[in-house]
Amino acid sequence: MSVGLIIHVVIFALAFLTAAYLVYAAAQKSEGMLKSVGTILAAILGALGVLVLIGHLSAPMTGGRPFGIDMGHGEATAPSTVVPSTGGAASDAAKPADSEDAAAPAEGEAGAAKP
Repeated sequence: MSVGLIIHVVIFALAFLTAAYLVYAAAQKSEGMLKSVGTILAAILGALGVLVLIGHLSAPMTGGRPFGIDMGHGEATAPSTVVPSTGGAASDAAKPADSEDAAAPAEGEAGAAKP
């Protein structure tokens, strides 16, 4: 584990824990529903700070992945290779239309005049 990573993790976790303390201190001075919401928010922020520390301290034990989860950073994803289908509508649209065939109705259609 590099020293730079440890410093960043400690600063990140310290930011979460400081925010949790400030929210908790402000919640204790308020009253009513705001006090309970602030206490819950402080608990969530404190839990996130602790999880950041635990996740990064346990990363060397799990192959460098926090909590053993493979994040997939650095992997290139292959572009999708979708081949268009060669159905009847697509093949008809690809053919050039002759001027005689396009203007004349089909043989079985009503109103078709034979010259």
